[in-house]
Amino acid sequence: MIRPNEVTWGTLPITASTWVAVAVLALATAHLTGAAPFPFGLSWETLCATEVVSLAIWIGTTPGALWAARQLMPDSGRRAMSLAVQVAAGLVFVLAAAVVERWVLAQLVAPEQLPVVHAILPRFDARVLGYLGIATLTQVTRYVALYRERELQTAGLETRLARTKLQVLKMQLQPHFLFNTLNTTAELVHADPDAADLMITRLGDFLRLSLDHAGHILVPFRQEIDFIRAYVDIEQVRWGSRLTVEWDCAPDTLDAAVPTLAWQPVLENAIRHGRDPRSGRARIHLGSRRQGSQVLLFIRDWGPGLPAGDLQEHVGLRNTRERVERLYGKHAQFDLSNATGGGVMATLLLPYTPCSAAHTPLPLRTIELGEPA
Repeated sequence: MIRPNEVTWGTLPITASTWVAVAVLALATAHLTGAAPFPFGLSWETLCATEVVSLAIWIGTTPGALWAARQLMPDSGRRAMSLAVQVAAGLVFVLAAAVVERWVLAQLVAPEQLPVVHAILPRFDARVLGYLGIATLTQVTRYVALYRERELQTAGLETRLARTKLQVLKMQLQPHFLFNTLNTTAELVHADPDAADLMITRLGDFLRLSLDHAGHILVPFRQEIDFIRAYVDIEQVRWGSRLTVEWDCAPDTLDAAVPTLAWQPVLENAIRHGRDPRSGRARIHLGSRRQGSQVLLFIRDWGPGLPAGDLQEHVGLRNTRERVERLYGKHAQFDLSNATGGGVMATLLLPYTPCSAAHTPLPLRTIELGEPA
């Protein structure tokens, strides 16, 4: 939270430069109008001492006057009253400071030189205008600082909201996957205990990998492949020789950052809907490629393809699409379409971001896209 005194002292450069400008203008005016011919009948030492003392008085007291004026301003949104308080406080300050200035200079300068000193110093109206200028710039600086602070607070709230929504979507996938696996295991317990035991073991591996990265939004693609392999092993027990999964992941994509558990539901969809209607076999081709500053993940099946009309995505695909949109916005694309030659091609095009360990980027909407990450 920005405090008034922090903003006031933070505008000390504005105060100093303004009073220096007022003093220089007063000197020039005194010379050009002939009010005091240069060098004003003063020695250089006296002239410099006079200006330094005058500037020290005004520069040193102005921040305190601005702070005191702000303390007197009402807290509510009564702008007219606040402006009136600021103007009144300014006039009182300028008058008091001018009196102090004259008294101090009277102690430093010989009486016969006082008329010349008074001629070269800024007049009362110039002091008032200078103070009003400083007060205005101070207020502008204060509101700019408050605006930036509120922007940061808003960005922080949006980030926390995005993280919460992403976590909710991610948590929806784990019970979904767990339910399907346990349901299959229950079917095998009596029919094939060894297969059921293998499924439970691989499910344990999958859950362990999930817990290792709990709370993280992104993982290296190689770790996402570990998740997928655990899932494939489980499905392999269920389908046996009727399921074939071909791996074609380019080595230069393995360190790319990808959303945690985002690709497994897509594979699950391919296995479930990509089987041949007659033989019940499923052939899945899973791979990845670098495309310049992007990485392309793809899963192809040779099933019957997408049905005509609107495609009703199940919870896994829907959550994958929503998570990608929330993470990357318009900078990523998830597509599901009929492939040439039959079957369905699922693609996920992401910005390539090197990733060596599971992590959560902030903010979540942009990742190495020429914008703050």
